[in-house]
Parts: sequence; structure tokens; C-alpha cells
Amino acid sequence: MKTLQQIMDHVAAQLLKQGRRSTSNGHDCVYRAPDGCKCAAGHLIDDQFYHPSFERRAVPQPFSSMGDAHKTMVEAFVNSGVDLHDREVYHLVHALQRVHDGYEPNQWRRKLHDVARRFNINCHTLNDANH
Repeated sequence: MKTLQQIMDHVAAQLLKQGRRSTSNGHDCVYRAPDGCKCAAGHLIDDQFYHPSFERRAVPQPFSSMGDAHKTMVEAFVNSGVDLHDREVYHLVHALQRVHDGYEPNQWRRKLHDVARRFNINCHTLNDANH
């Protein structure tokens, strides 16, 4: 399974490289956009485990009761090496998703730094990113 550091490094690098939100219509954030963009959580789901039914659903909380659709999403993350059953991992993924969905791309670097500090994660990827 990926560590908090690996999750942060991967998502930060991908979001900063991408430089724009993953949206379906210019407004609604989606895991996978028609133009190939991905949201923060979408960058953590390997292509072979992604399913379009994930769209319009929040990152699932695996430690609460879940329906089949949410169980399938949790399995996609776990099969991709992201253990959402670990509360700290879940909270990091959720925080990264809030950066993507709630802030303009020109604010992402600063907000990602804030997330890294909150989770006591090294933010070298943010400093090294060519953006």
C-alpha cells in the first residue's frame, strides 16, 4: 500500500502538472474528465479499476456503513494501493480532493503545502514541481 508521503507526492505532482480542474461541463468536478484530466482522488485510481459509476460520488468512507456502489469504489482505491480503510489515508485523500474541488488551480500549490503540513508530510514534490 502507498504511504501518506507517496499519495501526497503523486497527487501533488499530477495536479500541478495538469494545471486545471477535472470537470465534465466546466463546473462539476469529476474523477475522470472527457479531456483526460483527473481530480485528486481520480489520480489515485488505476485505470483498470476505474468505473464511470464512480462519478458524482464523494470519496467513500469505508469505516461507515456502505452500499454496494461505495464498496466498489473502496475496492478500486485499495486495488490501486490506496488503503481507504486507514483513517489517516482516507482523511488525506479527502483533503486533497477538497483542494482540487474547492480552489482555483493557481491556489493549489499553497493549499497543497497546507495539507502537507497538516499531515506532517514532506512537501518536496511541491518545491520541485515545474509549475
